[in-house]
Amino acid sequence: LSVFTKRMQSSYGSPKPAFDGMDTDKDKYLNMDEFKAGAGAFESHLTGEEAEYAFAGFDIDGDEMVCQDEFMGVLSVGRFYPSKAALAAASIVINKPAIVLTTTLAPTTTEIVAVTLALQASTTTNVWETQKAPIDVPTFLSQMGTAVPQKLSMLQSQAGGCVDLNTFRAAASDFNPPLTSEQADYAFCGMDENHDKKVCSFEFFGVLKIGHFFPS
Repeated sequence: LSVFTKRMQSSYGSPKPAFDGMDTDKDKYLNMDEFKAGAGAFESHLTGEEAEYAFAGFDIDGDEMVCQDEFMGVLSVGRFYPSKAALAAASIVINKPAIVLTTTLAPTTTEIVAVTLALQASTTTNVWETQKAPIDVPTFLSQMGTAVPQKLSMLQSQAGGCVDLNTFRAAASDFNPPLTSEQADYAFCGMDENHDKKVCSFEFFGVLKIGHFFPS
């Protein structure tokens, strides 16, 4: 979040003008397209992958739209995916305005994943995307199953938690089928967005939501 804030401040003095500037259709919501376009237009811009990750972190209720309360709330708390307890402690209440229908609808998570996978197969992708990866996010999800493994339960705590590589490997060995060492290490590095040698809840669920790993 600190990276997003610094990039935002390269073009806007405060969060509200930033939100208003990105809300091009003035419906009081940011959809993925608006968010990516706005963040991509910062003087110190975000890449498409960084913008997708940030959008997911601002989308507190997972409805694939970010309202001003969510945008301001996340920035006030100081972390993506703030827990209800963190929001309450900061006296932040999320009130979603009535939706004004427009001709441009927010893309669904499935559509975002489909576009990402299509881009990875195109000839205009980055070098790291065209290399054969040992595992992708859809395969990771399929082998993990519908529930977060017990060994990763700290990622689901209200306060947010983190795991190191050894814990991540141990949890991946319980997948069905288990991840290989190469797959587990690749997934861990692809989720460790800030390269602190830990995967925290906001990174784990953010990557699962946007549907692709970050380049390591």
